[in-house]
Amino acid sequence: MSPAGFDSVTGTADAPAPAVPAIPVVAEDVATCGVACWVALVDEDGKTLRVKVNDGEIVFPKTAVGKMAIAEGEFKKIERTRDQAIAQAKHEAEESGRKFDPARIKSGTTSYQINGVGAVILE
Repeated sequence: MSPAGFDSVTGTADAPAPAVPAIPVVAEDVATCGVACWVALVDEDGKTLRVKVNDGEIVFPKTAVGKMAIAEGEFKKIERTRDQAIAQAKHEAEESGRKFDPARIKSGTTSYQINGVGAVILE
């Protein structure tokens, strides 16, 4: 696998190589977004990591849930204020058709994700 120009699940990402080396992650796919722009992977310890790609460059099919996946990209720390965390959670709830209660978010959040440049769903 190379960090750029790598064949994806249902598309090709021809993004420039990230400024830092891309890291591969192998884990089980547990969720995809409503428009297939991210996938949540979980390792054997139950820790979840989101892999986010540019909309339309790579598509994660709903059929990938429950399968093992290899994703590659740049590891990022994302810090959000409470207002930003509320906006993000509201957006995710709308995508998945879940109810959303902003009062449940009490403070800002820190999360980690991989800005994906390639992914393969293993059969």
